[in-house]
Amino acid sequence: MLRIFSRSEKTIKFLLLRKVDIKRTHMVFIYTTCSDEARARELAGKMVSDKLAVCVNIWRIGSIYRWEGELREEKEVAILIQTNESKVQQIEDCVLQNHAYSVPFAGVVDIRRVNREYKEWMSEIIH
Repeated sequence: MLRIFSRSEKTIKFLLLRKVDIKRTHMVFIYTTCSDEARARELAGKMVSDKLAVCVNIWRIGSIYRWEGELREEKEVAILIQTNESKVQQIEDCVLQNHAYSVPFAGVVDIRRVNREYKEWMSEIIH
């Protein structure tokens, strides 16, 4: 007997038809920065509309770094991309192709645990 609790009928049908194995859906965060909010929003919008990311968080930050031998302090915009591990290479390519920086950073962080409902929703959006 199959017992399913707190799942929408649409989600259940999707998962059964697609045979999505939620346990194998490995969520990751990808972190990068942009020079300004307009660029960050453009990049985030592209990734979400292309179904590479389920959600992108955007916030203003200050950064201190060394560039061409000099210490610099700049205002930047950070983006945190929520996605599935299978999309990492496509997102890295998207960042490199659409980024204003000559040497952009794209770091991947493994997520150890995510609640089942979120993973199911994520699987519906980016499959």
